[in-house]
Amino acid sequence: MAAPRIIDYGRIEPGWREGVKSLPMLCAEYEDATGQKVTPAAVRKHFVKLGIPRDLSAKIEAKAAAMVSAAMVSGKVSVTGNETLPAEAAIIASAATTSANVQLSHRADIRLLRMRVAEYQEELSECDGDLAKRTSILKSLAETQCRLISAEREAFGMDKDRPADTGLSGESVAMLRRMKAEIESRV
Repeated sequence: MAAPRIIDYGRIEPGWREGVKSLPMLCAEYEDATGQKVTPAAVRKHFVKLGIPRDLSAKIEAKAAAMVSAAMVSGKVSVTGNETLPAEAAIIASAATTSANVQLSHRADIRLLRMRVAEYQEELSECDGDLAKRTSILKSLAETQCRLISAEREAFGMDKDRPADTGLSGESVAMLRRMKAEIESRV
C-alpha cells in the first residue's frame, strides 16, 4: 500500500490568502513546483476547515492602485508593507507589486497604440483618391479607437464603480433592491 501523500499547504497558502488566482491556477502552480497533484476541492476543504480566509484581494487591489498612482508620479514602485500584519504584508506587497506592474505595462501598451493610431490617421490623410484604401483605413481606425477607449477605461479603473449590465430595467433593479432590503431587515 502506498504511503499517503503529504501536501505542503504552506506553499499554497499565500496564493489562497491573496485571493487573486483561481484554485485551479494555484493547484497547477503547486504541481509544477512539486510534481505532486492536488485538487481544488482538497485545497478549499483544507483552508475552510482551518478557518483561513481568502480575503486579501481588496487590500491587494487598494495597494496596487496606490502603487500605480505613485508610479505615475515618481516613476517607480516601492513597497513598505507596514499597513497590516507582517504575514499579510508580504502577501499583499508581492501581489500588489505584480498587479501594479501589469497595470503600468497595460498603460504603456495603450500609449504606444495611441501613437500608432495617430500614424494611421496621417496615412489616411495622405491617401488621396483610393476610396477602397481610405475606407479600409478608416474602418480599422474606428475599431481600434473603440478598443483603445475600452482598454483605457479598464486600465485606469474608470468603469469600476459602474454597475454591471444585467439586462434588467431600472425598475427591476429597484424592485430587487427593495426585496433584498426587506429580507435583510427580517434577519
